[in-house]
Amino acid sequence: MMMRNVERGCAILDAATPGWQDRIDLETLDLSDPCQCILGQLYRTFGMGAIMLKLSWRETEEAGFAVNVIAPTANTADTAERYRQLTDTWRAVLRKERMPDAGH
Repeated sequence: MMMRNVERGCAILDAATPGWQDRIDLETLDLSDPCQCILGQLYRTFGMGAIMLKLSWRETEEAGFAVNVIAPTANTADTAERYRQLTDTWRAVLRKERMPDAGH
């Protein structure tokens, strides 16, 4: 599910911000941080990115930019773990995309 959401997010960013992948710092990437998440690194903050891309909260979740923090089963530890997993998923996708350039 997370991978599908991240792929959806990549497609949104490909259409809106060509070359966005090169602007993401994988070392500081943290999807739980509104300034170091994907949208934060591209648009200064998560909220500004959501506004610029015209995404609702639900759409940010569906695009892998956020996790549902108000789900009935959500708790602080669960939310932190889901954000960690989401960050790891984004890193894996971006590393895979950058791999062809590694030898050049």
